[in-house]
Amino acid sequence: MTKQNEITVLSANLNFFYSENNPDKTSQSIVNFLLSEDRPKPTFIALQETGNRLIFYKSKEYEDSDRSVNINQIEQILNNTGYGVVRPLKDGGNPVNTRLFYFEKSIESIEKLPPVYNDFYCRQTGGLFRINNKTIATYSIHFPLYGNDPTAKEEMWNSYISFAKSNDYDYIVLAGDYNECILNKTKLYEKIEEISNFMVDASKDEITYEKKQRKLDHIFVSPTTNITDCQTIENPYSDHKALLATFTI
Repeated sequence: MTKQNEITVLSANLNFFYSENNPDKTSQSIVNFLLSEDRPKPTFIALQETGNRLIFYKSKEYEDSDRSVNINQIEQILNNTGYGVVRPLKDGGNPVNTRLFYFEKSIESIEKLPPVYNDFYCRQTGGLFRINNKTIATYSIHFPLYGNDPTAKEEMWNSYISFAKSNDYDYIVLAGDYNECILNKTKLYEKIEEISNFMVDASKDEITYEKKQRKLDHIFVSPTTNITDCQTIENPYSDHKALLATFTI
């Protein structure tokens, strides 16, 4: 149970695109993982790489149970446990969409925030929350790969770095999959260093994407926050590890 002035953020890339490769991956099992009793109850749950893809297992082993993986089902289950949801401006055609959930009892008020960068709308979900009479701008982010227009990713980075510099809110939380790494350097690794001039990485400096031995996932928070705990969590439903950070305001 978190204290009144504690904020706990869980960030997880769920890799919906390859859901069919994991027969234990269902909407309910994902929620059970997100709300594990072994960890503090998250104030915010930032999800990346979700979607509306339905995966049904046809084998007899699963014929009597619902084996679908669906973001709408996850939303409903979390809603039944006290969580509200913020959705992106629009969902993309592929399951690279983001979601931001918040524990309603911890929130005094909420206002949906627009995307920080004017593109990649499905990859940015933000809300302005009031907790203990403080404003907390929180985003779930999934930066793209380089694609056909590598300059667009750099422009998105520059937009978030400018946002990190702003003094519009008491606190800013930027949680997600950044698809850049200082260790085993990626093309725009210096952007991680640049945003770190204005924010603190509340997550441990551990590998989150083992396939390429890279830390791609981060929870950046305003430097005025007091970070009390951080965990890198094995995630059986993705090729990314999850992150959990707790701080006080």
